[in-house]
Amino acid sequence: MSEPAEFLFELPPADLRVAEQKFRERNLIARYLFYFVQITYHGTYIDAFAGPQEIDKHEMWSAKLVLESRPRWLRNLYLFDANAAQVKRLREMCAAQPPPDEAKKEPVRKIRIYHGDFNKKLFDMFAANPISDKEATFCLLDQRTFECDWASIVAVAGHKKGGNKIEVFYFFPEGWINRSYSGLADKHSAMDKWWGDSHWPELLTLSGAVRAKYVCDRFAKELKYRHVYPFPIYEKPDQGGRVMYYMIHASDHDDAPKLMNRAYGKALDIKESDEQLELLKDALSSQQ
Repeated sequence: MSEPAEFLFELPPADLRVAEQKFRERNLIARYLFYFVQITYHGTYIDAFAGPQEIDKHEMWSAKLVLESRPRWLRNLYLFDANAAQVKRLREMCAAQPPPDEAKKEPVRKIRIYHGDFNKKLFDMFAANPISDKEATFCLLDQRTFECDWASIVAVAGHKKGGNKIEVFYFFPEGWINRSYSGLADKHSAMDKWWGDSHWPELLTLSGAVRAKYVCDRFAKELKYRHVYPFPIYEKPDQGGRVMYYMIHASDHDDAPKLMNRAYGKALDIKESDEQLELLKDALSSQQ
């Protein structure tokens, strides 16, 4: 059987030049999880699309940055990828990690790699490794466009029966979602799975901060997350140009918004725009 294509899913349009923004996003993820463990002192990490999106640029590989971040207090890591070559890279990367430093009280880690569609394998992972209500857990849903089914998000948000829900970073492809939609062969089937119901045409009529708030409202109202905010990644490093995509951050932890704002400023070396501040204010008021 021939090896599947390097990427099973549609890439963002080439003219969007997302490489630098992806690098900055990876810094954001790593920086936030650094703050995350400073509060929790432990944790579980779930990465839905864990293979490197840029094969020759390991500094842009989220799973690697997270595994190698210090202090190494995340103790359970579940990594998913549908591509055999990517799974091989994940296994090699994990095997190369040093043993825990007992002097620094680093825990023995449990790392599980799942080869297959995250939307199916997630349920196998939860069945075999139920996450306790007290376990601080973070899930990265860094899809390219339409790869993460809404049913998977519902499963992540509803897995715990008490305490704080699993915290989520959800990648929303603002800069190319309408263009990618136009290229879908079976639009209704694909969008119904991705958005989880038949209301996605309304989503496509919106844009920018209004659309980001629409997505956040669904996390807050339907999934019942207490804190949901959209963090834009801009086309240009100095915040010029359009928003390429949003990282939607959903959490029940009351310190999470403060930590995320700090990570956003540190990782991207920017100050929030007036639009972003207003968006955060609107999101906060709607969730009270």
